[in-house]
Amino acid sequence: MTDNAITQQQLDELNWFHEFDFANGLKARSRNEAANRPFFQVHRSFIKNCLEKIDFNGKTVIEVGCWDGYFSFLAEELGAKSVIATDDYSQNYGSSKAFKIAKQLKKSKVNLQANTSVYDLSHKIQGKFDIILFLGVYYHLHSPYSAVAQLRSLCHPNSLVVVEGDCLQDEENASAKLTLDDPHVSKFIPTTKLLKDMLHSCYFKVEAMAFLSNFDVSDAIASVKRDALFEKLRTSVDRKKQYSQQTTEKLHKENHDRVLIVAKPFWGENQYHCYRPPFGLDRYDTRTKY
Repeated sequence: MTDNAITQQQLDELNWFHEFDFANGLKARSRNEAANRPFFQVHRSFIKNCLEKIDFNGKTVIEVGCWDGYFSFLAEELGAKSVIATDDYSQNYGSSKAFKIAKQLKKSKVNLQANTSVYDLSHKIQGKFDIILFLGVYYHLHSPYSAVAQLRSLCHPNSLVVVEGDCLQDEENASAKLTLDDPHVSKFIPTTKLLKDMLHSCYFKVEAMAFLSNFDVSDAIASVKRDALFEKLRTSVDRKKQYSQQTTEKLHKENHDRVLIVAKPFWGENQYHCYRPPFGLDRYDTRTKY
């Protein structure tokens, strides 16, 4: 199918999670954004703003839990040498068809590896990557710790891992809100202390953290290229302020926030384990006895 053969009606028939503005006026609109459009737009701008501060030029990248590929395509646009996108479409309402159409319309070279569970990365994915993206995934999982352990298998000594998701801003208590009886809400919402503890336990050192509640949408506008600025400013400043206000009100409830963490792997003694670490993590520990 050629680009010209793809119609707006075909795009509208798919379950998109992210929004896309393609060439020739074609648009993909998220089915989630009708009721929560302000929050989703600010949230997407927040992640994009954070990723633009990372050097993707010439890097190998993998996105775990790509859905329809918005951030995989962004990594490619930011200069990545190669990008692999993975997802298990049995675990969301999307399908690989949306990804494939977006790839075609964007003339992208991102490689999709569908039917790849986060729990099987060490078995299904070959090689190590410069940048690993894990955006909006862990809080949907029944076993988030084992998933983070799987991410560790994708790392070489200089890898960067970018983790984003729901959290409770609390640096004192290592705890989490766990909800298993409602499939429409986040299953696992950790405090920031617990999330950092999980990463350290899986041999990651946290390098930087950013919170959505601290994000100023003017940062996103400032980063837009000059020739695209008019379209960005077409939405009024008052509307942008409304986005920020609604987002802040949503996040302040129960100290709920979104966090983006940049971490690096480490090898050596990990004092979080007094016995052999689970899930194959012992390969990163230099101790021979536990």
